[in-house]
Amino acid sequence: AVVFFGDLPEFLDVTEFGLKYRIRFAGTKHPGLFLDHAPLREWLILNTGERRVLNTFSYTGSLSVAARKGGASRAVTLDLSRPTIAWAKENWELNFGKPDEGPTGDSDFIYGDVFEWFPKLEKRGDRFDAIILDPPSFSRSEKKVFSTAKDLPELHASAFQLLDRGGLLVTSINSAQISSEKFRSEIERAAKAEKRKLTELAVLGAPTLTFPGASYLKGWIFQVEMAGARPG
Repeated sequence: AVVFFGDLPEFLDVTEFGLKYRIRFAGTKHPGLFLDHAPLREWLILNTGERRVLNTFSYTGSLSVAARKGGASRAVTLDLSRPTIAWAKENWELNFGKPDEGPTGDSDFIYGDVFEWFPKLEKRGDRFDAIILDPPSFSRSEKKVFSTAKDLPELHASAFQLLDRGGLLVTSINSAQISSEKFRSEIERAAKAEKRKLTELAVLGAPTLTFPGASYLKGWIFQVEMAGARPG
């Protein structure tokens, strides 16, 4: 950030749909709230219900906050960056007070690699009614390099294993290099491999009024059933 006059504050707290989020201008590549995902935050506020939610690649946890406002009984916030997990806790506390953390609380903030934590969550008996996947185009942990160009089927297959019957899969990517058709086909490939049936509930994208012509952000919200099973 370049300051033309005055003093740059450490942070500012902004309000969206009645919720508060902390944004920063120094020491970070992004102020902490992706405005193009405002429609998804609004959808979660209106539609989450009393679901157990796993928010992966969570960044500063805005989608966890929106899901909790929407009635989520539990929100697990998972990211590969310690500073952004701490930031996510700040956003939670701005809206709901000190989180009741841990496997039996209303929230859990986890620093770590999604691919390492999926089996850990399954082993400790965690199941979810909604899983949010919003990965970056590229990330690197100590054990794995993730790329949306090659790892989307594996990511979705792993998520299906933690998702209860009839649960919601919220999935999006921010990439102009991957078409909606390719993205959709890789999700469906993972669903077929895991014997899941997908019912589309909503299409995700940047709001056209404030991001006219934007095609980089793409995704869907699906209800997920076992293939061949009757809903309900």
